[in-house]
Amino acid sequence: MEKAASDKQAHGSERQIGDFWQSCMDEAGRDAHGKSWLQSDLKTIEALESSKDLARLTAYLHLNFSAVWHGDDNSTKAPLFGFGPTQDLADASKMVAGIDQGGMALPSLDYYLESAGRFQKLRDQYVKHVENMFELAGGPVRRGGPHSNGHGNRIRQGFNG
Repeated sequence: MEKAASDKQAHGSERQIGDFWQSCMDEAGRDAHGKSWLQSDLKTIEALESSKDLARLTAYLHLNFSAVWHGDDNSTKAPLFGFGPTQDLADASKMVAGIDQGGMALPSLDYYLESAGRFQKLRDQYVKHVENMFELAGGPVRRGGPHSNGHGNRIRQGFNG
């Protein structure tokens, strides 16, 4: 990739790979621009005034971010839901429309509810990650987020009780 990035005569996919690599490695350029590249998207999200605006915001996010359908561990990374082509479970020779639960969080319910040590560690790391993302975006940070104040335990009790 470094070779592709340094070869100014490259073309086609080699040029694309080189340009991509160079853009990822340009820390000085990123630092100089800060969060300015993200401001218009943050303003769109901040304009959310009520639950009635959620459909508009979801449509905006689906149209402007690429992970609308990348099914992974029984979910997609898209906001609220994902849609796109998927294999027909009844006839593998066909592709059909698929829709799946979405989110930008932990991959499945087990990650929220299982009490095994590895899940707890991942939940703790996830909370720190979300706090860092809010801080980087310049928003308010609520330390010790929802996973540390018993929501997961209340959900688990609801399923078991």
